[in-house]
Amino acid sequence: MSRQNKQFSVRFWLFFIFMALNALFWMGFINARGNDSQQTQEQHTCACTLNCMDRRVQRPVEEGTKKECRVDGVDVITQAGMVKVLAENEKKFLIDNFREEIELSVKEHGTKKVTIVAHHDCVGNPVSKEKQIEHLRQAKKTVESFNLGVEIILLWVDAPFKKAEVIK
Repeated sequence: MSRQNKQFSVRFWLFFIFMALNALFWMGFINARGNDSQQTQEQHTCACTLNCMDRRVQRPVEEGTKKECRVDGVDVITQAGMVKVLAENEKKFLIDNFREEIELSVKEHGTKKVTIVAHHDCVGNPVSKEKQIEHLRQAKKTVESFNLGVEIILLWVDAPFKKAEVIK
């Protein structure tokens, strides 16, 4: 066997061994993470929020959802003008996606409560507070039609975007 063939053979086997060890490492890492995920789900409570994508409302919505739902974690589904999209119930691909994401939150994270959020100065739904609250109520009907067995809470975030208030 020539010297080049021996070098190639050694390099090949070193590469093969490296890849095999790498695969074993990552399989063990993924399995360990999966076990952590199961433990986390059992130890924590979760709600889900259907929220606008506007950065100004993210913190008050998360805090308000945690408070109102008495949970320590929130799955967040965002869309510009979320309540308008849900209230109009015309963009079926979006509505179906929201249903699937809530369903995933319910099945995988044990979610029992969902908040739907509208807020002041929404560029995705540039209408009055009164109209947005009307949209919130219509959005609730859309989410109820998913039949996922969750309680739905409506939230409003007003300027200066410090806290979310429950809409009855």
